[in-house]
Amino acid sequence: MRKFGICLGFTGLTTLLAGLYGIAHDQLTYSISSEYFTKFKYEQFGFEPAWFGGHRPTVAVIGFLATWWVGLFIGVVFGLVGLVAVSKTVLVQTLLRAVRIAFSTTIAAGIAGYFYGRLVLAKTGVTWWLPDNL
Repeated sequence: MRKFGICLGFTGLTTLLAGLYGIAHDQLTYSISSEYFTKFKYEQFGFEPAWFGGHRPTVAVIGFLATWWVGLFIGVVFGLVGLVAVSKTVLVQTLLRAVRIAFSTTIAAGIAGYFYGRLVLAKTGVTWWLPDNL
């Protein structure tokens, strides 16, 4: 039962970390292109900046809502796999390592995506839907 509690706690941690990553990611994205939010994401989420006290808080809410569920999924998967650990100590060490790897991979993929967009997509354009006024 104690191992289950540890896994549940880590699921909460991964959910929170994913949400915080989304907030930080979207704040950086807003700094690069506010129009992405004002002309696209606000409409997609149905949000008005006045509801949250301005653009930055609205972007933070969008970032959290767009990513928390990924952390929940990761936490559940890591937790279920972690239940086979032989002891609580091994479980905690294994889960911490898995979270570090997942978080590092996420940051690396975000950086790679930035450079791909900057070096490739900026020159070739995209074929997916974007609002006309973007």
